[in-house]
Amino acid sequence: MKLISLNIWGGRAYDPLMDFIKKSAKDTDIFCFQEVFSSPAKVKVSRNTYVNILADLVVVLDGYNLFWGPKQDGFDNAGPVDFEVTEGSATFIKKYITAESYDNFFICGERNSASRDVSTKCYPFPASMLCTRINTGGKRYVIGNVYGFPYPGTKLDTPERLEQSRKIKKVLENDTGEKILCGDLNLMPGTESIKMLEGNMENLIKKYKVMTTRSRINPYFGTSEEQKFADYTFVSPGIRVKDFQVPDISVSDHLPMILSFE
Repeated sequence: MKLISLNIWGGRAYDPLMDFIKKSAKDTDIFCFQEVFSSPAKVKVSRNTYVNILADLVVVLDGYNLFWGPKQDGFDNAGPVDFEVTEGSATFIKKYITAESYDNFFICGERNSASRDVSTKCYPFPASMLCTRINTGGKRYVIGNVYGFPYPGTKLDTPERLEQSRKIKKVLENDTGEKILCGDLNLMPGTESIKMLEGNMENLIKKYKVMTTRSRINPYFGTSEEQKFADYTFVSPGIRVKDFQVPDISVSDHLPMILSFE
């Protein structure tokens, strides 16, 4: 099976992003996307955010079932807006795979907990893990699609981030089956928050010596403020990894993580 995880940046690199997804859909079983927007408004693009990109993804991935985890209403990627829009995470699973159930767990904050105070210039969205439980090949899997707490931008440990990792561990440990945890965790590799998750799962970013999960179109690329990491894929011991890659392609400010497993 093949799984791709990607923070899609609200579709800011729309054309190469959609081309990559279309091509990848030929042999990908599961997509886990973060920073996805959905809107019934007539607005298509708001400050570089494609505010109804979820509908476009549904069209392109018509052979998949959608599992949607909404987090925050009323924002584009630059801040509050005056029209109806929702940001969240989306998991797409090929229709031949049996999906048992799904839950959208809030691991920091709660839905719509971001302040709309424009004077702060800081909008710490809530964090969530969209968990989808599937059965295929006689095995049960729990797929955790995470978009971690984004503030502060240092991506270092805070009480909120440590609690976030504790909640992730608790949710996964209380479920049955093999586990895959992936997404934009907004964390640096040496943090206690990451080490906590490594306690009972394998960190494939570390195992495969990935040098960066951020792309060349990241606004901070090549500057002193560039952060090489944000995204991770973890697997439980029972998952046989056939291949794991983080290719250097510019379809977002993040790079896609591509996992092949049995």
